[in-house]
Amino acid sequence: MPRPRGHDPDAVAEALLRAFCARGFEATSFSDLEAATGLDRAQLSRTYGSKKELLLLAMGRAMDARHQEHLAPLAERGGLREIRALLVAIAAFAGTEEGRLGCLVCNTCSESIAAEDEQVQELIRLHFERIEKTFASALRNAVAAGEVDLDRAGIRRSARLLYGVMVALLVLSKAGESSAKLRDMAHQAVDSIG
Repeated sequence: MPRPRGHDPDAVAEALLRAFCARGFEATSFSDLEAATGLDRAQLSRTYGSKKELLLLAMGRAMDARHQEHLAPLAERGGLREIRALLVAIAAFAGTEEGRLGCLVCNTCSESIAAEDEQVQELIRLHFERIEKTFASALRNAVAAGEVDLDRAGIRRSARLLYGVMVALLVLSKAGESSAKLRDMAHQAVDSIG
């Protein structure tokens, strides 16, 4: 589809991400999306499609950004120290604007569209699967470096624990939990491995 003049697709996707994070899918109106992006409803609809398609675009952006910034480097060369650093960094979001916005994928899980729409369900599944696989790769790196002694089943269980803790930290940060409490959770999760 042709894009409107002067419109930056990356800026639009980021604006959509922030708008949906702030209010949620159901509570975000097209007026909210117009205000966030600077595009009118016709431009948004013509260029990107329905409100659901705008959500999918924003979720894709969130997933890609998190993967590039945090998950890919962790999977490639991370170990226990890097796992701890990631979880502690997430805990540090508590009390910040970023923390109050939360994770769009996690936020969307609590909305009816997550239970009703197969495309949204699939994006959520892929995102969480990617997180779990990232932790499993980092744990394999840690085993290879002699940081921890885990067999295949231990790596799988520990990766699932870390994935669950990461999601919990993101949700609790949005809920206003203290950074200190979330940091304790992050440290305890990593300390329990091995």
